[in-house]
Amino acid sequence: MEENFLQYVWQQRLFPVLDLHTTDGASLEVIHVGDLNRNAGPDFFNAKIKINGTLWVGNVEIHVHASDWRRHGHQHDHAYDNVILHVVYECDEQITRLDGKPIPQFVLPLLPKVKDEYAALLSSRLWIPCADRISAVNPLFAHIWMDSCLAERLERKTKAVCQLLDQTKGDWENALYIFLARSFGFGLNADNFESLARSLPLPYIRKHRSSLFQVEALLFGQSGLMDRANSEDDYLHSLRVEYQFLKQKFSLIPMDGVRWRMLRLRPQNFPHVRIAQFASFLCTLSQPLFSYILEHHTTNDVIRLFEGCLVSDYWESHYLFGVESRIRKKQIGKVAIGSIIINAIVPVLFAFGKKMNKPEWTEEAVRILEMLPSEKNHIVSGWEALGIASRSAAHSQALIQWKTYYCDKKDCLRCQVGRQLLSVKK
Repeated sequence: MEENFLQYVWQQRLFPVLDLHTTDGASLEVIHVGDLNRNAGPDFFNAKIKINGTLWVGNVEIHVHASDWRRHGHQHDHAYDNVILHVVYECDEQITRLDGKPIPQFVLPLLPKVKDEYAALLSSRLWIPCADRISAVNPLFAHIWMDSCLAERLERKTKAVCQLLDQTKGDWENALYIFLARSFGFGLNADNFESLARSLPLPYIRKHRSSLFQVEALLFGQSGLMDRANSEDDYLHSLRVEYQFLKQKFSLIPMDGVRWRMLRLRPQNFPHVRIAQFASFLCTLSQPLFSYILEHHTTNDVIRLFEGCLVSDYWESHYLFGVESRIRKKQIGKVAIGSIIINAIVPVLFAFGKKMNKPEWTEEAVRILEMLPSEKNHIVSGWEALGIASRSAAHSQALIQWKTYYCDKKDCLRCQVGRQLLSVKK
């Protein structure tokens, strides 16, 4: 038995409400269960109960075992002096306040259906704990919960943006540059792309933006990937020479190229190709990216930023240094553009609205997600198999949050859908 489950049962009044008694036989009437406290102190504030007809107003503490009161040291804490009822699953001892006075205790009677349902969710080995019963939930209710999950996901990403802003001394352009680089890693190499951007300050890129070759030299040199090349050619040789000059000019320290991951990647996703695309993107910007986003923030405007990015001639016929392949235009694909916007542009725009108290920008960030097509991945497919449709990137982001931070952790008590499945008529 878990304490948070008992808190949930108490909060939702999922227990018989008639003919209740404390452990010493006094009659008990629960008028108001109180307000849940998520901070330090008793679990519920401002509860109202009657014991033998006398009205008590105060706090309620909940434990699995009554002896947990003593183990947690509450008998020595003035914060618990105003506890009027100790709710427990098992009463194994009498408990007292700091002054030694006993506190009334109540053994919480669990309805079998609620107890069994919660046990089934915790022991489930299905894709999500409630996969075999989620069809009973009203689809409208599920989509309302998805809205909450989307807001939570954006707030979570906002924290990451704000942490980066602190590190960059409030430089929104630099923060976006790092987030953008990370998004070019597409999960597997996201950390490496972020390290690459952090090792190569944006002003160095700006100074050489008119030369795609020099920007490639900076990025490939800093990545350490040139040191992993199995064969040499004219392009690689020229790139090495140029990088050595730029390395000394800016006192750069390159990454270890061994860090880059390539196993089970399709060639078009090799870090070499993604770096070439990133270089092309940085060179096509006619103005600082963040200011451009604020001026041209519609979904189509943002998409157009990436559609015209063409890699240099060398990378049209290569996926790796020194290994020729069939010539192929390596533009950033529509799915990749969507992923970059979702994971870089939208979080920074949303964070800007939150931090600057400009709700029009948070709304615009959500609007962009609503206009983008849904992501296609195993999480979205799993939800669709259960009848939960994803019609936009806003939906897919919500479903990722739901699955990752609720279902995978079996945190059904914080999930509104899980709560609905647990709730029964008393």
